[in-house]
Amino acid sequence: MTMPPSEEREESFKPETLVDILPLYYNRLFPCETFIKWLSYGKDELEKREFSFTLEGDIYLRYLSFKDAAEFKEELKKKKPIKIDVGAVYTNTLKDKRITQKQPTEREMVFDIDMTDYDDVRTCCSEASVCQKCWKFMVVAVQCLDVALRDDFGFNHLLWVFSGRRGIHCWVSDEEARTMSGWERGCVAQYLSLLTSDTKSTRRIILNSERLDPPASRAVKIVETHFNDIILNDQEVLDSPKGVQYLLDLVPDDVLKQECEKAMADKIDSVSKWKAFCKTVQYHNQEDVKAKKGRRRRIQTALLIEEVMLHYLYPRLDIHVTTGLNHLLKAPFCIHPKTGYVCVPFNPKHVAKFDPTAVPSINVLLKELGNFEESTASENVREYRKTSMNRSVAIFDEFVYSLARMKNDPMEF
Repeated sequence: MTMPPSEEREESFKPETLVDILPLYYNRLFPCETFIKWLSYGKDELEKREFSFTLEGDIYLRYLSFKDAAEFKEELKKKKPIKIDVGAVYTNTLKDKRITQKQPTEREMVFDIDMTDYDDVRTCCSEASVCQKCWKFMVVAVQCLDVALRDDFGFNHLLWVFSGRRGIHCWVSDEEARTMSGWERGCVAQYLSLLTSDTKSTRRIILNSERLDPPASRAVKIVETHFNDIILNDQEVLDSPKGVQYLLDLVPDDVLKQECEKAMADKIDSVSKWKAFCKTVQYHNQEDVKAKKGRRRRIQTALLIEEVMLHYLYPRLDIHVTTGLNHLLKAPFCIHPKTGYVCVPFNPKHVAKFDPTAVPSINVLLKELGNFEESTASENVREYRKTSMNRSVAIFDEFVYSLARMKNDPMEF
């Protein structure tokens, strides 16, 4: 039996060998200088920035700080962390042990979207497994959030990163975002989430209106573009009785729920069942208007079809990650200790072309490095350009360069 690319590559990576090959990766491929340039923002405050290392054996080191890229690189090679987390900038240098009260003053606004949060609506995979079909959930998430952050809040410096296994991170690095309070970050996260829990049902999104506001309208346009392809064709969510019941549980009106169940009963696939569901809801809403039902009753189902599409596909944010000023998040270019994949940045404009099963893995990168040097005179070629990590580093370089350009800070790569 031929293995899918992700399974084949994960099998070729042996987690127990990671700690032995990390020093070579950190020494030759990890973009230390650009990484530190990014997190310094042209200020002499790097020693106030928290880093965290997770070492082999689940040894966890917090409140680490470094004076420059050289010291950071030496500690990477020496301690060989299997995970690097980045935290906030604090009021004082973290190396001053006399300071017992550590107060965070700024950090990037971050968003974390995990594929496991879609396990109730994806059928192709579950838990930590990811394939190109369920990556489409991440495509929708990026498309919804990227335009909202740029157009509604005016942010320009967004770094999107694949987590190395089952999710994505977004680092908003504009100064206005970095200096927001926890309360302000919470307001942004709530605005972007669109989620309002209904304790009486499984509904995640409730649009308490008969009309869509502009942000919700934009989200619906994005989601409905993908809905048939992802939810009905790829995931086939209505092909099983369980999937049909899941959809019915999203209907707040008991009479309408019964009508939808009856309408879908003789349909054989997800596409025909969805069409029957939509037709039934639309007819029900028209009858409510004709009968001049009260506004409270009308708004229960006026936007039900839109609510359902958003429920299945709209990005599911971990709001606590965004609001916590001192929250730690895995750094770009870490190696995932179970898959061996690099946590690579990607271009949000090309997110639909990104393949999570073809991400560079550390063992492949080191092999590419050796093969290149055997066949080419490579003295003047940057190390990462000898490997399949080339494109990812170029995206990161351009991101950091755009930040430096805003500060009139010349940067060489």
